[in-house]
Amino acid sequence: ELNFISIDFETANDNLLSACALGVVEFENSTMRSENHLLINPPYFQRRLKEENYNIHKIPYDLYSKSSSFKAVWSNLTNDMENIIKPGTVFICFNAIFDVSVLTNLLNKYNLSRDFLFYDPMEVAKNLWPNRKSYSLKNISNDLGIELDHHNPVSDANAAGILSLKQLEETGSSSFDELLDNCGLQMIKTDTKNKFFINHYGNKVEVARNFQDIRKK
Repeated sequence: ELNFISIDFETANDNLLSACALGVVEFENSTMRSENHLLINPPYFQRRLKEENYNIHKIPYDLYSKSSSFKAVWSNLTNDMENIIKPGTVFICFNAIFDVSVLTNLLNKYNLSRDFLFYDPMEVAKNLWPNRKSYSLKNISNDLGIELDHHNPVSDANAAGILSLKQLEETGSSSFDELLDNCGLQMIKTDTKNKFFINHYGNKVEVARNFQDIRKK
């Protein structure tokens, strides 16, 4: 029985508090159980829409700025989805430093501090398929026949979840822990209160505050 939750954020600008959308896909027994596309109204000073971001996700300011704050969105989500607050639930996100940083910043902003376990299929792909020219979600999905409407957060989250299942299948692993262990990796563990996480390689990584920080890391 393999249950997990795959998530993907989109931001309005380079500040990682500017999350304007969240895709959440819940998998139960390795099958998609539910999907949620949630719009988020960022904090006032992080609300501005950058043209470059709009060109990527096509979510207009008028749409997300009329939605609820992350605090309200997250509260509704945790009420509807008990696995989100269940200890031991594995969260999937592709290129974890981005989504983990967004989530950590928002949880701190709204005093919702708690910790999570994450599995990053992009980092695992680098270990399983070391000679690929590209490790983008678009290219891996295309090569593996995974349907993807790129930068639609639900589609991105779903594709990351399916990719993770394909990695389990290819390695004959019965759990993400087993797969990571066989690759010499460990589960990503967040320390929300102290604004860092331990990555798949056991290294302590400070959460990014903006998109430029991620490029440096």
